[in-house]
Amino acid sequence: MTLDVNASAMLRPFPVITLSFLALLACLVSVDFFFVVADVIAYAAEKLSLISAVPDIIKITRDRALPEIYGYFEWAVIIVALLWLTIRERWFAPLRWAVVFLIILMDDSIQVHETVGLWLTQYLPLPVSLQDQTQDIAELMVFAVMGVIAVALTASMFFSRDDATRAISKRFGFIILFLVFFGVFLDFVHQTIKLGSTGTFAAEFLPQIFAILEDGGEMIVASYAAAYVLTLPGLKALRGAKTTSLG
Repeated sequence: MTLDVNASAMLRPFPVITLSFLALLACLVSVDFFFVVADVIAYAAEKLSLISAVPDIIKITRDRALPEIYGYFEWAVIIVALLWLTIRERWFAPLRWAVVFLIILMDDSIQVHETVGLWLTQYLPLPVSLQDQTQDIAELMVFAVMGVIAVALTASMFFSRDDATRAISKRFGFIILFLVFFGVFLDFVHQTIKLGSTGTFAAEFLPQIFAILEDGGEMIVASYAAAYVLTLPGLKALRGAKTTSLG
């Protein structure tokens, strides 16, 4: 069964958004690329002594800079949209995923894993060989706890008898996996390379490349998640469509 485009658009969280999933994704990702390119150009200009420093407001690696604020906005829109779907459709699944994305927003905006990780470093009995990475290991532990909370909230939905619940949960599951890749694994690699390249020629560019890959990747994942949620056609339409036709 194929969804009627106009009918499904009216059932979206915000019917005013009528773009297709791919068109909306292209719009959101274009903003991500704008921020990444602006950061790269400014960084190159700094190295060429054309400017004294990259303005903090455009750095994609800087907390509360414009790129970060854009990401906060996307996560907030996702949360509101899922809460509205819960209320409108009387569907509990979006509420549980809204809590997961609220955790992500809180971690992005107030750096939960960094703050708690810093506190945790005081109590980690690590060997001398790992002392330089105590903060990174502590942050990974905090991420693990957050992951356990997310799994506890959502695990049962992957095996739900409701096709719509399983469909959105699988999609959100992949979104979370990509966030973990960029925000946890690539962050750990970035910090390791930063420490390992200190004092070498590679220190001038290699850590910056991985920082852009890490934060730029997270931005694109957030845009994908926002495009997906904003083009969800509503519970009845989801239940009447094949999983392959969703987004």
